[in-house]
Amino acid sequence: MKTLQFNLAAKIELIEAIDYFNQKVEGLGDRFSDSIGAAVRDIQNNPLAFPAVERVDCRSNILLDFPYVIYFQVKADEIRITAIAHASRRPGYWLRRLR
Repeated sequence: MKTLQFNLAAKIELIEAIDYFNQKVEGLGDRFSDSIGAAVRDIQNNPLAFPAVERVDCRSNILLDFPYVIYFQVKADEIRITAIAHASRRPGYWLRRLR
């Protein structure tokens, strides 16, 4: 299994989203965190099962319970989580994070 690395900005996005959801409804941020955890495990178990993003070296996993997408890169020895992005806000802002 490949190692997993989070881009610092993706970590911040995750923390901010958890905080936002917890402020809206008690426990909702925990549900979001659990959903992200399950999605990341799926990515780590079979990263090539997720669709490639057109014209960039990246793949995406759309969450089922929340309007968020996990963008990630599959490298020889690791999986890099590039963004935890809201599905309808600022499309493509995370592209500058790709190496």
